[in-house]
Formats: sequence, structure tokens, C-alpha cells
Amino acid sequence: MGTPLARRGAETRAAIADVFDRAALTAVWDAALAAPPWPHPPAWVHGDLHPGNLLLAAGQVSAVLGFGGLGVGDPACDALIARPLPPCARATFRAVSGLDDDTWTRGRGYALNTGLSAYTAYAATNPRVAASTRHQITETLANFQRA
Repeated sequence: MGTPLARRGAETRAAIADVFDRAALTAVWDAALAAPPWPHPPAWVHGDLHPGNLLLAAGQVSAVLGFGGLGVGDPACDALIARPLPPCARATFRAVSGLDDDTWTRGRGYALNTGLSAYTAYAATNPRVAASTRHQITETLANFQRA
């Protein structure tokens, strides 16, 4: 998952379809690709940090699952978890994580890439995953348009 965004370009551009706003998706993707790369040594990343890999108890995260993507890379890949959050929680996540603007921008790209990939894979076969990834994509677009 810490794979640089540029290596995900072909699959992401292929997934940008008429289901969503093509121009907005392209603008988010182009901005993410234009952001400077992570300038520090690779960081430990979960690599697949999305709502399906979190367990909640009493409204709190009680466990993180799915470490198949664990590795080192750009921490922006784990920032994708912020996209489906409500705006106030997203702002808190950003403040607490201390991610700089460039990392946050690349995080949008990771959110778009994973959301589109999952949406195109599951739209016709798994309505729950399709709804979750549709939300991730629309929140990524809305957040970008407000930024």
C-alpha cells in the first residue's frame, strides 16, 4: 500500500468513470501526483487502513485488523482512513496526526485510488462495499473542493 502514487496512475485513470464527476476526480488525482513525495525515510504503514479493518467498541476504536499490507512507505497511504469520517472528525484526525499539506494531498490520492478500485470491483456484487467506497470517493471530492 505504501506504493508511490505514480505507480498507481494507470489503474486509477482507468477507474475514473462516469459514475462520479470525471473532471473532479481527475483534478484530485492530478493534485495528488503533483504533490512532492515523502521527503523522509519510509515510515511504517498499515497499508490498508479503511473502516472495514477497524473494530469499534462503545464508539471507540478497539482494534486494527488486516495487516497484509504492512510495510514501509509514504504515511499518506494511511491517511485515507480520514476521508470517510465526518468533517469534524477528519479535522481532528489531521490535527492529531500532524500530517503536512503535501502528505494530506497525497492521502487524497490514496483515498481516491483505493476507493475507485474497490468501487469498480464491487459495485455490481457487494452493495455494502460499494456504498462504503462511494462515500469515501464523494467525501474525498467534497474535501478537495472545500480545500
